[in-house]
Amino acid sequence: MKLDTTLEVKGLHKEYLMAFERLKILNDVNISATTGELVVVMGPSGSGKTTLISILAGLDSTYTGSVRVCDLELQELARADRIHLRSSLIGVVFQDHRLLPQLTAIENVEAPLYLRSMKKRERTSRAEHALELLKLSGRSKHKPSQLSGGERQRTAIARALVGGAKILFCDEPTGNLNRAMSLSIFQLLQDLCHRFGKTVILTTHDQKAVDYADRLLILENGLLQEKTVDKEMSDAIPSHL
Repeated sequence: MKLDTTLEVKGLHKEYLMAFERLKILNDVNISATTGELVVVMGPSGSGKTTLISILAGLDSTYTGSVRVCDLELQELARADRIHLRSSLIGVVFQDHRLLPQLTAIENVEAPLYLRSMKKRERTSRAEHALELLKLSGRSKHKPSQLSGGERQRTAIARALVGGAKILFCDEPTGNLNRAMSLSIFQLLQDLCHRFGKTVILTTHDQKAVDYADRLLILENGLLQEKTVDKEMSDAIPSHL
């Protein structure tokens, strides 16, 4: 079976101007990912992981190079088209789940669908299905304050998936969770890739994520290097990553 290339990055450069000095954050970064892959990106704090995710998800367009997501060149898209892309083919999950506190779980999941021409019945049906997939059907009427940390993050993942996303960009999604919850999120993301054909690009400091990865990329000093994934290597990764 031919696998679709859902992400292709070539010659990505990103700089910041700080005190009249150009600071290179990303230097000639190249990435490709296909359907069903879980790609883990690790690196020390300040290495540019969040900047990388922001660019790949179409949240930051101030870079040079080529970023193609689902065969669309991001810099060729108007702002409105990038917003539409994030409500359909792309899902984004952050460390701080960014759920709206006044809304229930199902209302939070349904929220991105308001950007599309969709009837209420279909929006609700899609949100219910996403929550069911994330094993949250029994918590759909609960507000974020009534959910555990793991449940809030799973709700955020359901929201990222509800529009039919082919690729998820996850920036430190387990950073605020305990070990058991973190492992459950990694398992969930792996299942989304291997069982449902999603592509996941995951940044993390958690070395245990390697045990669930199909590919491991290390970002340091602006450079991105691929490492061979060894399921027994997670405890041997340098702690500064």
